[in-house]
Amino acid sequence: MGGDVEMLEDYNFVKYDHKFMDHLDRHIKGSETVGSTFRGEVQVIDIIDFAFTKMRHYNGERMVVEVDLPYVVGLEGVIALSKLPRGTEIKREKRDKKYEVNVVHGIRKRETSHLIIIVGPLKDGRHGFLSIYPGMYCPELEDREFWEKHAFIDSKV
Repeated sequence: MGGDVEMLEDYNFVKYDHKFMDHLDRHIKGSETVGSTFRGEVQVIDIIDFAFTKMRHYNGERMVVEVDLPYVVGLEGVIALSKLPRGTEIKREKRDKKYEVNVVHGIRKRETSHLIIIVGPLKDGRHGFLSIYPGMYCPELEDREFWEKHAFIDSKV
């Protein structure tokens, strides 16, 4: 990976940012945060290490890397409202203490072998991971058009 590491170092890319590691905990099995979760007893550091091997051609801007894996990586926790079973109750709930989002309860998350890795500039001038999660790509919560048509799945089943 030689050249790619040098490119990332050119941007002061931080692999293990503590704020990001706390963020990534929301996608670990057993998290109370609604959304996609990794399968099994995976560790945050292992997810970051794997994602780092998939970095190619980082240019200092926000970048989304989608990886299809030959195995199930986790459970997808976002669904289009149009794909919900008839009669499913949709509630509006707070996410990250400031965004009202659609949340559905009582349906199962779907297994997925698709992984999303998002990297880019951090607020402190460094660069690093912004999110890593299993499932389909979802834009940031500020994208009202997308989130009005999609819901997080809060599945304890």
